[in-house]
Amino acid sequence: SAKALLCTHYCNRISRQLHDGISQDMSLMKLNLHLFHQDHQEMHLRQMQELLEKGIVELRRISRKMQPEEIDGVGILHALEMELQYIRKNFQVCCTIDDPEGLLQKARPGNLILYSLLEEMLLNAAIHAKATRILVVAETLNNQHTFLVRDNGIGFDTQLVTAGNGLNYIKEQANYLGATLKIDSIPGKGTCIELVV
Repeated sequence: SAKALLCTHYCNRISRQLHDGISQDMSLMKLNLHLFHQDHQEMHLRQMQELLEKGIVELRRISRKMQPEEIDGVGILHALEMELQYIRKNFQVCCTIDDPEGLLQKARPGNLILYSLLEEMLLNAAIHAKATRILVVAETLNNQHTFLVRDNGIGFDTQLVTAGNGLNYIKEQANYLGATLKIDSIPGKGTCIELVV
């Protein structure tokens, strides 16, 4: 059930990325090709090259998303670092990982779901919370593994917010993982989401 939800989630996200990202970039390239024959040829050529490079990177990223099972039996640190690299470049966010015990490098059942949860939290912080700093922490407290994502974004009132698709997904996947989920947020002061496994 968890993997079925995960597949649906990734399919929906990939569909949005293809429509909102690569499709729009291709349209801009078409426009630049049209303008290329009129004036400022060097400028339009440079813009087309930038759009092509961006499209190639995005297609590779989407391709990786379509094979998430490859991280199921291994640590998720490398996959998370790739996601943070994408967020740094595209959203100008300072992202760091604090994993002194190497918890994110260990193979364990449920790593695929854990990665999906942390990835969703990271994207929410960068896109919706408009954070400029995001910290991922993995540590052992009271013999339990704790994973948290803290940001300095716009925050929200946890008593008033209506759970959207992203928040519902996080809650459902945490339940499948058997993790305790805690969300602390204050409007204007950021958000901290903690998973205890």
